[in-house]
Amino acid sequence: MPKTLLAALLAPPLTLAFYLPASSKSSLPTAAKTPQEQRLKLTAKEVPSATSGVGRRVPNLAARDLEGRLHSLHDCVSPRAVVLVIRDVGCPVSKRYAPELARIEADFKDRDVLFLYVNESEHNTRLEMQGEIDEHGFEGPYLHDPDQVFARTLGARTTGEVFVIDAAQTLVYRGAVDDQYGRGVVLPQASSSYLRTALEELLAGRRISTPATFAPGCFLGVESEGLLGLNEPLTYHDQIARIVQANCSACHQAGGAAPFELETYEQVRGRAGMVRYMVAEELMPPWFASDDCGPWKNDLRLGESDKQALLTWIANGMPEGDSRLAPLTPAASRDTTGWRIGEPDHIFALPENFEVPAEGVVEYMPFIAEGVVPEDLWIEKLQVLPGDPEVVHHATITFQPPAGPSAGAFREDLLGRLVPWARGYDGWRFLYGYLPGKGPREYGSRTARYLPKGSRIRFEMHYTPKGVPTRDRTRLGIVCTKQEPKRVAQTKMLRNFNVEIAPGASDVVFEYRYTVPCDAELRSFTPHMHLRGRSFLAELHPRKGDKTKLIEIPEWDPDWQFSYLLARKIHARKGDVIVMRGTFDNSSNNPNNPDPGAWVRDGQQIWDEMFMMALEWIRPREVWREVN
Repeated sequence: MPKTLLAALLAPPLTLAFYLPASSKSSLPTAAKTPQEQRLKLTAKEVPSATSGVGRRVPNLAARDLEGRLHSLHDCVSPRAVVLVIRDVGCPVSKRYAPELARIEADFKDRDVLFLYVNESEHNTRLEMQGEIDEHGFEGPYLHDPDQVFARTLGARTTGEVFVIDAAQTLVYRGAVDDQYGRGVVLPQASSSYLRTALEELLAGRRISTPATFAPGCFLGVESEGLLGLNEPLTYHDQIARIVQANCSACHQAGGAAPFELETYEQVRGRAGMVRYMVAEELMPPWFASDDCGPWKNDLRLGESDKQALLTWIANGMPEGDSRLAPLTPAASRDTTGWRIGEPDHIFALPENFEVPAEGVVEYMPFIAEGVVPEDLWIEKLQVLPGDPEVVHHATITFQPPAGPSAGAFREDLLGRLVPWARGYDGWRFLYGYLPGKGPREYGSRTARYLPKGSRIRFEMHYTPKGVPTRDRTRLGIVCTKQEPKRVAQTKMLRNFNVEIAPGASDVVFEYRYTVPCDAELRSFTPHMHLRGRSFLAELHPRKGDKTKLIEIPEWDPDWQFSYLLARKIHARKGDVIVMRGTFDNSSNNPNNPDPGAWVRDGQQIWDEMFMMALEWIRPREVWREVN
């Protein structure tokens, strides 16, 4: 008998140290109330990972298989990962996913991924459970847990939900297998293979791009018991390191945008006073969108349980705990190249190092990358990698497609269909933006951005000196799709150029209205203002029905300019209107105001002002021929 299994058998009853939200209702999608038939339909969709328990250590749960043998979860963790699948023989959604689960298990069997099936039904018989094992060829242990200990501890809501746990017993993904089946929903094929993608990213050492989804299935009707895990002492290696890694390390790491590192016990303990203040006051992690918009896929805020865990751990003297319980170090932290998208297919860079002075104001300036785009590119992943993240406040990457007959009639026609508002426009077009703490943009294998052959790449850089002279050579990395995309991501810059603010004026409001030229799925919003900005609001006003709040920033902070990535689908129809409204303050009451006595007008420099938003949407590729 393995020692770990023997220890599990002799161990006292489990102490649940798994963090989950106080109520798991927030993980459920809001069912549409009209039309009537939509009430009965539930489909897979992304949910915020901060309230899902992703990133926490899973306790050592155990149950018996159909032969009566006891299996401990930690014994099942392979060198790479275990996939825990919640099953119920009688659930229609669970039935439909059985063949695909068997295929995924077979595909990853030789890659050190173990599948563990847990049947939570008290009504399924041994004969029924053995029947689905034989019919579908499940190879991993099949456990029966009629007391639903697994479901209560993990906070599982439905049959068919899967949990991916890495070799350090950390939950890295939970949710649906894919989006093909749901309650009242059967699609010809999946458009998002959540489980397969999560496993590929985990095995490649990358962060999971979609860490949590809602899994439509039969509701289990259990209440989570593993809410906060304060029944045992909080320690750094067991719980706190996972919270810090999930919420802080993207910036607070060696070479990151933050001024200090939070990667080790000694570093976190040494900054405990600052951590306590910033967490208690909800200043860190930074987030500025109001609570009544979203939800957001990239929401940086700590869940309430994580916040209380950090503060309790500090109040208890910051015990270190057993280092053997520490989480795995993300590959991004180990990768000295800095690329989190893998090795780029194409890299564009500033033409040379730029010398950033120790102090003073560095004017906003453009840099044209050397060379041109060598071929038509369908882009799956983008990442901007600053040479010195401490001085790059933000960077805007634009491209200028080739003009004239040399570009080729086909390419000009394709670009016109992809970016219909830019037809005949010979200027620069938005490609991507970098902000401190912003990770790569990944679209998935069937969605991509288009970059035409012969285009020039421009970096518009905003530098902020850090007290010592340094140099920067920011780069853009691109990974292309391996297959033809079915959907295309596009960005439209919405901007009011008529900003003009009198000296000392406050509560100055500007508006911008944009009529949507085509049906599209809205994906992300990147508001942008400068030092006089005070608040920002964007709404979708449909031709019929009630307006929808897209993004609101009640208190604008020019030091933090985020791209807000939706975790739900908002569809805009041709003829709908997007209305932006911004409030500005040029008075002495604005602490960011460099000169209350100056007239302020639209311009690129930080002492000028801007009122704009980068709007990203996604459209099916097959409808292009119908446009224009």
